[in-house]
Formats: sequence, structure tokens, C-alpha cells
Amino acid sequence: MRSKSMKSLAIMIAFLVLLSVLPLTAAAVQPVSAGQATKLTAAEVLANQKKLSSNQYHYMTIKNNGSVVVWGDSFNGEPKTPANVREAVALTSSGKMAFALKKNGSIVQWGSGDILQSIHAGIDPAKVKDAAAISASAGTLLIVHKNGKVSYHRYRNDGGSPLTAIPKGLAGVADISGGAYHALALKKNGTVIAWGKDYRGNTKVPKEVSNAIAIAAGSQVSAALTKDGRAIAWGSGFEKTELQTAPYRDIVGIEAGFDEIYLLRADGSIAVWKEGKVSLLPDMPKLAAMVADGEAGALGLTKEGQLVQWPSASYGGFVPAQAASSISSVAMNDTEYVAVRNDGTLTQWSKFSSPQLKKIPAAAKDMVSVSVSRSQHALAMKKDGTVIAWGNNNNGEATVPSGLRNVTAVAAGYEYSLALSQDGKVTGWGSNRLGFIEVPEDLDDVVAIAAGVPNLALKKDGTVVAWGYKANMMPAQTAKATAIASGGSYAAILNEDVSVTVWDEFGHSVRIDSLKNEKVKPAAISFGAHSEALWVLMDNGTAIAFDAYTGKELNRYDQTAFRQVSGDIGVLANGDVIVLDPYERNDNTQLKNVKSATFLYKNNELSFIVSKDKRISVQGNSYIMADAPERAEGLKKYVFSSMHALVLKDNGTVEAWGGYSGTDMAGNRIKNPEATVPNGLKDVIDIAAGPDFSLALKKDGTLKAWGWSGSSVLKVPATVKNATAIAAGQSYAAALRKDGTVVEWGDLAGRTAMPKGLKNVKAIAIAGQNTMALKKDGTVACWGDDCKTPANIKNAMSVTGADGHFVIYSSDGAIIDFDTRTGVDRFYHPAKIQNVDRIFALKGATYVLKKDGTSVVWGDRLPFHIQL
Repeated sequence: MRSKSMKSLAIMIAFLVLLSVLPLTAAAVQPVSAGQATKLTAAEVLANQKKLSSNQYHYMTIKNNGSVVVWGDSFNGEPKTPANVREAVALTSSGKMAFALKKNGSIVQWGSGDILQSIHAGIDPAKVKDAAAISASAGTLLIVHKNGKVSYHRYRNDGGSPLTAIPKGLAGVADISGGAYHALALKKNGTVIAWGKDYRGNTKVPKEVSNAIAIAAGSQVSAALTKDGRAIAWGSGFEKTELQTAPYRDIVGIEAGFDEIYLLRADGSIAVWKEGKVSLLPDMPKLAAMVADGEAGALGLTKEGQLVQWPSASYGGFVPAQAASSISSVAMNDTEYVAVRNDGTLTQWSKFSSPQLKKIPAAAKDMVSVSVSRSQHALAMKKDGTVIAWGNNNNGEATVPSGLRNVTAVAAGYEYSLALSQDGKVTGWGSNRLGFIEVPEDLDDVVAIAAGVPNLALKKDGTVVAWGYKANMMPAQTAKATAIASGGSYAAILNEDVSVTVWDEFGHSVRIDSLKNEKVKPAAISFGAHSEALWVLMDNGTAIAFDAYTGKELNRYDQTAFRQVSGDIGVLANGDVIVLDPYERNDNTQLKNVKSATFLYKNNELSFIVSKDKRISVQGNSYIMADAPERAEGLKKYVFSSMHALVLKDNGTVEAWGGYSGTDMAGNRIKNPEATVPNGLKDVIDIAAGPDFSLALKKDGTLKAWGWSGSSVLKVPATVKNATAIAAGQSYAAALRKDGTVVEWGDLAGRTAMPKGLKNVKAIAIAGQNTMALKKDGTVACWGDDCKTPANIKNAMSVTGADGHFVIYSSDGAIIDFDTRTGVDRFYHPAKIQNVDRIFALKGATYVLKKDGTSVVWGDRLPFHIQL
């Protein structure tokens, strides 16, 4: 069970890819300078949107000259880039067929379809000369003619399609959208008609839909955009009797996925609307258009003319539609959320279907701030300085003392409450079993309070006073404080010298000094939803998360400006709300700023960089890197699992970093067996690491294995001898022997076997559950979970693997980033790179260091400066 849980921790599905392409057609977005207006219109968004296509990890766009470019997954025979297509104005694809609408109203089709009799196939696209709009889905092309009529073309013999059941007499149509099983037609009068197979109401257009200017049919949902900037949805997750309207009134573009609606706003930000909940996507570039594929992902065009890909499931957490905008502040505990709206009213929601916090009192008006405790009670302060409370009141914590007036701040603690008055005095009420409401008698001149372990008060002179449970654990204050925070397990002080002091209930403390290297100063601090991460809000709105135990940076959001971060919720200046994740690091954009790295490692939780001057930089899940040094002298090789790291030193010994599974009751870290190096291990020439095991290859060609006793990798077969190199996957390992043969062992279930007779191998690499062997003749072989051997490789020099992709480098400078799932290049990148020093295959990215110290990098959310 332990091994399986660790493996699950390593699986992250969030995925974003940033691509730079040629400027699109003249009607497409042009780069916007800082002095120009940046608000989008629905008309320009729709024009740009028609030039994009996203279908099953297969993408298309229209270039400046009206030609078409195709890229992505060709695993299932998706159509290639067509030859000699010009003056295209719209694109659509489905299955193995693709279509382009030309400026003159004709349609170009390419790819491979089935041969159907004309009685079933409908109209022949090659004979159409008056098309005004097209949309393909489920083996059917829907065509809007310039006279407002709709026709279809069937190209897949799968027994028929509900999309072909076009309503009789349908006329006056301006646009069309085909979903998986149903279709929508937008009429010139702004009404919407639906037909096809109904799923939970996706063909039942609400009678209120009028003045529509855009439509979107997904797999199970439908949506319409109205002239006044509203989005209306119906279908799966939107079945309520009242009209389902998105919370924004500045929407200029819509797209439908599987059961979610993508909303593009006039400022270029994008949100996902699903089952009455909305999530703004943080750290996304501003978009000018987008299209979505219900089963795979979405494709967006930025205002700068770049393309962005991301999967449909990448949006993470949600907030209710009624709380997605017009919010001034938010407070929460582990499961319950309360927000103050700009109009002074309150709204609350829960992670559970049955909220733990009682309903907001009717008196909750003219509110300015709120606080929620872990014991399920809440305090809210009104503009007039009075306080209301609701929720659990077993200890009187929700009974506000009579006469409490002129309050400037409130803090809800576990079974107790605190209030700060204008005169600098603190009042406490509720349970006092741990001394939480025993406010020091001489405490005055207070400007801020924090309830937690312990309670903290910040005084006007910059001193901090602690009381209550574990108050004696607060470190000695060495500088004036400017802000305080306290949670269930940690407390923190933001110092005037731009450092932060964090400590826990066991007395362990850490000082964060890295903020001194930032160009802007910190403005506020707060703890994450579970007090495991400390959030620092900078003056420019950047939010940075630090590990509360080690003080190392976990994540940062620097593309979006926040005015408040509370728990793991960020509130933007315009009142929009974003769910933040302190641990997920699927953003590769910072890789483009890395110069002359001698070593790189990156997954969803961790970024590890060794610079040319031997400095070590760590961001992300620091429990893996908790005891990593700051410099890399004497270190030769690094390998990582999802839980720990191994380091081979110049003297042939091995160190292990991380591998901690938590802390014991005394606050001591518990180290797992795979991170405990056997005593006396020496003469090591290679290392490898899996989630629950470690391997060391010795000079004499033998292996030493250690880790969790249940790992099958520890049972090294007798055939592993005279080894020259080793590699490790999630649950298996491989060794290259001196005679050029390869041995694999461990959990090999469900994997294709190694090719019989494989020999003359000079290097091996592992990516996920796949192994690649580089042979002495320059060819490669790949096997395992889903890997197919790439064809036409004859002069390969090196292979590197990570995260389901292998990077193959050849002697002529040719480079292939081989995706094991699709069997093709995963990203756009240079076809050849000369003078390569070393290559690092990373999580969703590749970093190539050249001999002159420059680098080439591509991958998730990274811009490509290559003309197609």
C-alpha cells in the first residue's frame, strides 16, 4: 500500500503548452503595445476562433497567407498539413478528416474517411461554392450556406449520426456548432435551434436565449453568448430550472468541452464554468481566441500571436458562480469559505455537499472583513465597527460580548474569538482551556491580531506578543515586524528587514531570507488552507508560497496581480477569485531564464537547478530536497524519484536527500529506508532511484539495492553482472552490461517485453514505464508501457528520458523529442541543434545546453520562436 500511495503522489495531470507561431491572417490578432487598448470584442474573437481547431490532441491553424498548418498527435491517422491551401478563413476537424472554408465559399477537405453511398453521405463538400460556416464532429460536417440553409456531409461509417437530423424548414442560420451527439444553429435573429441526441437537456434551449452572437456545443453541454456579454449554458451540470448564467458580464468568447464551458473575457482572461462553479485559470497569458475539444484539451491564441495548449482537466479547483467575481476579501478553514462582496454582503460555500458552517445571519450587511475558525464558527466585522458571529457556539465563541464597539479586526480561533478595537486593545471570548482568551493585561497599541497556535498581536512599535497554547515557542524577535500570521500548526512574522520567521508548535523555526533578492517588497503573509504553506503577497501582486517547515520556495504566481491571498484563494484587484495551488509546479516558463545550468530536474512538484558556479536552486516540494546543500562541490551525478534524491560524489560515495514521510509526535522528521544509504557503500560509478528503492552500481559491475522491503526491485537478478550503467522507472529497473545486453527486473506486469536478441547497446534511458536503448550502430529500440520504436533513426548519439518522452540526439545535430504515447515529436523545436553539450529531459519540457553556454528550451507553456 505504501508504494502505491507514493506512486499516486507523483501523478499530476495538469498540463499546459505554450507555442509561438507565425502571425496569423490579417484578421487575426496583432501584437498589442502597452499604450493600446486591450479590450477584446466578440466579433474579433469569433473571427480568430474560426482559424483554430483542437481535436483529440490534434491542432490546426491558419497562417498569414491563408495556408493551413497541422501539428500534434498523428497516432490515429489524423490528417497532415494540406498542400496548396490558400485563402482559408475557417477550420474544423473530426477524426481523420479535416476541412477548411475558403474566402470564396468553397470547402477543401483532406485526410481519410469512409466511402459512403450518397444517400448516406449527404452533400459533397467539393461541390459547395456558397459556404458561410462549417463545423465537424462525430464523423459529420455541418455546412451553413450563404442563403441561411444548413446541409451535412457524412464521412464516417459508424451507423449514422444524430447530427444529420437537421430540423425541417431550418433557415436564416448564421453559424453552426457540432457537438459529439447534438448540434446548435445560431439564427440571424439571435435565437438558437438545437437537435440531435439529448443528454440531460443539452438540446433544450432555454426560452430566454435571445440576441445570441455565438454558440458552442460540447459533448454534454451547450452554451450561447449574448450581445450584452452574458454566457448562458444548458445540459449536463446546468439542469436547474432557473436560467444558468455565468457570473461575468464581459464575456466575448465561449467554447464547450466535455461538460464544461470555457469563457473568454474582454481583458483576455479565461475561466472554466462547470456545474455552477467557476475557476479562473491563473498565470495564463491573455488570449484573443480559443477552441476546445471535449475529450482532450483546448487551444488558445494570445494577444501577442502565440498559441497556447492546455488539457480540459487542468483548471483544478472551483469557486461557486456567485462568488467568482465582485469579491473584496475571503476567509476560510479547511473546508468552509466565506467571502465579503464589494457591496458589503457575504457569501459562503463548502468543499462538502453538506456545509459544516451554519447559514449566514440575515444581519450580515455592510460587512468589511470576515474570519472563519477550524471549529466551524465565523466572525464578521461591519463598517460601523460592530461584530456578528454565527456557527458552532458550544463554548460561547459565537456570542459577541455586549457593548463591543469600534472594532478594526477580528480573528476566529479554535473554539474562541478575538477582536481588536480602535484603541489598540484586544478582547477575547469563548473557550479558555488553553489560555487563548487570556489576553495579557498590559497589551496595548495593537495594530493587527492573528488567532492560532499561538495567538499573536503586532504592536505599533513593531514588537510581537504571543499568548495561548505554545506561546513560549515563539523565537526571540530580532527585528521590527510589519505583519503576522498564525495557523493550526505554524506561526510567522514578516520582519522590517524583508525576512520572514516561521516556527511550529514544537519550537522548530526557519528564517526566509530569499525575499531580499526580489525587486519588490513583501506586503502581507498568510497560511495555506492546511497551514503547510506560507503565502507571501508582494507589493506588485505576486503571490509566493514557501514550505512552512524548511522555508524553501514551493511555487509562485507572477503573471497575475492579487490584492489578497487567504488560505489557497487569491482575490484579484477587479474582485475575481482564483484557486491557488502551493505545490503544483507545472509551469515551465522560468526555464527560459535559466542560463548555463550544469544540471536540471523538474517534475510537477519540484524544480532543481545546479548552475555553472555550483550553486543549487530548489523550488517546490522541499520535503524531497529538505536537506539538500546550497552548493554542489564534490557532487558528480544526481537522480530523483518522486520522494527522494540520490547524489553520487566525486569520491565514489553516495548521499541521499529528502525521503521524508512526515514527522513524529516530537516534531522529528521520519526518513524512509530508500533514503538511508547503507554504511560503507563506496566505489560507486552510477546511481538510480525509484519511488521506494535506490540502486548503486559499483566499479566491479555489481549492484547494491536498498529501500522499502516490499519493492520487487530489491531482488536484483543474478544476471546483473559486469554492468556499466543503470536506470530506474516507477516500479522496475534496467542495467546495461559490458557485453552490450540489457537486463530488466522488478514489476514488469503490463509492459511489452524487451525485443528478443537485443545487443550492441551502448546507452539506456527510462521514461515512466518505458525503456529506450541506444545501439552502437546509431539506431534505437523502445519498449514497455506504450512505447513504439521510432523509425528512420540511424546516427543517434545520445538518449535521455523523462515524463513519457525521450530526447534523441544525432551526430548531424538532428533532435527528436519522442512522445511515447503518440510516437511523434511532442513539441515544436529546432530540427537541428549543433554543438550540444548536454540534454535534460524534464517534466513536460526539454532543456539543451550548448557548448558556448547558451541554451535552447521548449515544452509546456514555453514560447517557441520557430517559423512554421
